[in-house]
Amino acid sequence: MNSVASGAGGLEEIADDARASDASASGELPELELERALIVIPCSGRKRRGGTEGAEETSVSDWLPEELGEELLDARRRNAPTSRLDESRTMPAVERYAGMLYEAADGALERLQEAGAEVAIVSGGYGVVQGGEPIGWYAQPFAERMWPKGLVARCLGAYAESIEATTVVGLFAETTAYAKVFREVRWPRTVEDVWLVTPELDGGGAQVKVPRAIGEALAEIADGYSLPEDWTSSDGVLLRIEDVKGVHEEDDCPADGVRFDGESGVDPTHEAEAPAEDENAVVEFTITLDGRDARRLEAARERILAALAGTDAAAGRALDHAITPDAFAAYLVRRSLDRIEVGED
Repeated sequence: MNSVASGAGGLEEIADDARASDASASGELPELELERALIVIPCSGRKRRGGTEGAEETSVSDWLPEELGEELLDARRRNAPTSRLDESRTMPAVERYAGMLYEAADGALERLQEAGAEVAIVSGGYGVVQGGEPIGWYAQPFAERMWPKGLVARCLGAYAESIEATTVVGLFAETTAYAKVFREVRWPRTVEDVWLVTPELDGGGAQVKVPRAIGEALAEIADGYSLPEDWTSSDGVLLRIEDVKGVHEEDDCPADGVRFDGESGVDPTHEAEAPAEDENAVVEFTITLDGRDARRLEAARERILAALAGTDAAAGRALDHAITPDAFAAYLVRRSLDRIEVGED
């Protein structure tokens, strides 16, 4: 099990690794076994009106552990007034959303589902929905702050486990809240591969060209079950295809040894066995922070990333992916222990 190295050298090593992984992240999406695949995409601002009265009430919550499913439904109800949710008429989510992504997909989502893939949509009004889940009309962009901490990510992970997915493919614009949530998911061990597909656009027109590239990529996957390395959209947009499996892989102990939540205090969970000579031991424990300290931690992390990356935007993105809040906290813990051992504190 890996641990975060102590001292400034530890972050420098992470920075070097991140730059190397960033350079090799673009590539092809290998052929998928769609019967065991989960495709995750964003909702859209533009939606079709109308629908059917009294449609059968099926929900992604039916596939989640009972407590988690109730948490999602409760959050939906709380957000309904803000989202201006109207469920007097409903239609399947893949039909309700009508933005450029869905227009460019041109039936690809339906073809993916017919081939056996499951589609999950990160939604401003619903949190997470299945592609075929009947939903109403709403007016609310996805904002992570509207959902209990980690709820959407937890739902995606639990849903993947429930449907026994072995491959997950997320298609999002890189800098959006959708991609951020996708990166935060702790996928179950049953998921073997997790791919994040993000369009790389130089120049203007992102609001049209990026969702169109995602829609056309979905059509390519639906027809060919993969994405070739040299694939581009009709606008010439390239794709960055990143293997993110293991970034938050579920394990007996996370790779960096630290987890967070929004409370305060420290709660040891177990002690590691004494290591053999010259071996490293990782003790799992939970660090919990109040809101003020969580903001201070994130501000400190951002300063370190800026110092390491300088003006290199690509390196900055890679470092942000590699030096997660958990990894940075583990680094700080190790640094503090080193200082205590030498009598500095």
